Amino acid sequence: MDWIRNHYGKNYAPNTRETIRRQTMHQFVAAGIALYNPDRPERPVNSTKAGLVFVTAFPNRSIMSRYLGEIAWETEVWVADAPSHLIHFNGSRFLGAYDV
Repeated sequence: MDWIRNHYGKNYAPNTRETIRRQTMHQFVAAGIALYNPDRPERPVNSTKAGLVFVTAFPNRSIMSRYLGEIAWETEVWVADAPSHLIHFNGSRFLGAYDV
């Protein structure tokens, strides 16, 4: 909730994290654009030690091509008109967080 407050100026109650996880992440996983804990699948999905994986989503490749210079390396891209594929922007990790 700190991240949302710091980046969006919106305060949420501490227990909202679980609601966001349940109602938002569940939809992303169901759509196939996110995975729960891809770096350690045995970790509970509500763990506060969850790794972050950034996925940029576009409706089609034409629109994606406008932003290619802005997409960060070490991230994944999902395009709605090819929903079963992810594009990995070079690096040593695919769908996994780095140990910090």
